[in-house]
Amino acid sequence: MLAAYLERYLRRPDLGYDQAVVWGALLYVDRDRAAALDGLWREWLRTAPHTRHRGGDPGPGYLSLVRRLRAVVEECAEGVGGGVPGPA
Repeated sequence: MLAAYLERYLRRPDLGYDQAVVWGALLYVDRDRAAALDGLWREWLRTAPHTRHRGGDPGPGYLSLVRRLRAVVEECAEGVGGGVPGPA
């Protein structure tokens, strides 16, 4: 689902929706799929008008955010007696 979203919207540099957040999430859950889309991601970063002034690749920052959110979810789940399955 994440990869399908990116395959569609990374082809539209004129649209600045949630591509960077989704990219971070895909890096977290499926690095192989992210690697397959890396060229499209780089092209989107290069051509999207709304990303030019920011500089750099926001992907690592969003990956870090997803990891921190995951940690919060796991901590909360421990408090209610259960773990949360998923990537490590």
